Amino acid sequence: RFKRICRRGAQKRLWVNVFVDIFTGFIEQADELIPVFSAPPDVYVFANMYIRDKNKLKLTCMATGFYFKDVIMTIRKNRTPVPEDEIESTQIRPNEDGTFQLTKSVEISKDDEVDCFVSPRTYKEPIIIKWGN
Repeated sequence: RFKRICRRGAQKRLWVNVFVDIFTGFIEQADELIPVFSAPPDVYVFANMYIRDKNKLKLTCMATGFYFKDVIMTIRKNRTPVPEDEIESTQIRPNEDGTFQLTKSVEISKDDEVDCFVSPRTYKEPIIIKWGN
């Protein structure tokens, strides 16, 4: 009986070592991918003039190229967040390359100071793009 227990212990140690080697390989591969997934999204801000009212613009903020869906995007007028019920949003959509994009638009006056505040989960600092006249 003692010999069987010793053999089981040796087999267990062997399989534990195999598992550790395989798992270590997965971790090393994941470490190589982390910089790809933590790259900040590209953020663009642009505006179109309304035909009927030359003093009003439709400002659009677009973030694209991010890998995780929990991106926070806020459009701010004069440093105050615009309420979500005043914003048109595409919601988060997939891109063909496996990344995601989000677009939000709001009506503004020509004189408003507006910025687009984007805070992705995998990036330490928020991205703030100001729209200027």
